[in-house]
Amino acid sequence: MKKNSRRVLTAATSLAAGAGVSLALFLGTGSAHAADLPVPAPTAPSAADLAQAAHAADSAAGRSMAGRFFVHLDQRARRMPVDQAARADITSQAKAKAPEASGDAVPVYSLSADFVTGRAGSAPAQVAYLAVRSVSADGQRAVARVEPQQHGFAVVGMAQGTDELSYTAQAKDGYAFTEPQINAWYRVSGQRVLPLNAAARASVGEHGASLAAYRQLVHERYADKLPGSAYQRSHKFGGVTPATGTASADAATPRALLVGGGGVAAAGAGAALITLVTRRRGGAV
Repeated sequence: MKKNSRRVLTAATSLAAGAGVSLALFLGTGSAHAADLPVPAPTAPSAADLAQAAHAADSAAGRSMAGRFFVHLDQRARRMPVDQAARADITSQAKAKAPEASGDAVPVYSLSADFVTGRAGSAPAQVAYLAVRSVSADGQRAVARVEPQQHGFAVVGMAQGTDELSYTAQAKDGYAFTEPQINAWYRVSGQRVLPLNAAARASVGEHGASLAAYRQLVHERYADKLPGSAYQRSHKFGGVTPATGTASADAATPRALLVGGGGVAAAGAGAALITLVTRRRGGAV
């Protein structure tokens, strides 16, 4: 993919341990200079959660959202104005896309606020959402973002491309996670954080960094900008949530149209609220 600067992302949620809630990452406690003790791996979703997520992506509602998303990508490729796209009746076009969920649900891990603040025993990342590949009849590919809702799991958004799945597959003996503020993808191997893309290499170097060094790095970057901080209270872009990314006034090229659920997608004849999401800087390596 082409390299592009980052822009503010929409507010995101992390996967809750129980159904019924989608949790935002909150400010943790602790010192950034906590002892360099073994850091646990993030809590993985259960097999039952993964199965429910895959089912949600392949449900009628999940396929409908994917179909509309693929049509919106076509509209954007034709440079159709967003307001015009939102008014268009795309029901038949979305159905013709005949999207299918492909493969298993995969947990997507994102930088943890507790790790940023140095909370003892915290893992560097936590589950932000579950991702399922979606493919249209004409070959378009996207990732369905699935999260727990009050009555089970549901697709709450779509993202163009399959970076989440590609980077996760490179976890090898550890696990992969993203620092979305700078669009970096890493894998954790033992006590080291290793880069998976160009943004990560610029962050921690070609050979990566120790967990302790990485903790100090992200503490310096984000600890004073988390929800509840003076940065947030000053209304500077609403604060920073590790799962969503820092806000930026820089221009950016949108990478995808995220058609969200739970109030983001509008009901009616083809109407939808479209949120622009930034293009990832680099593809999987």
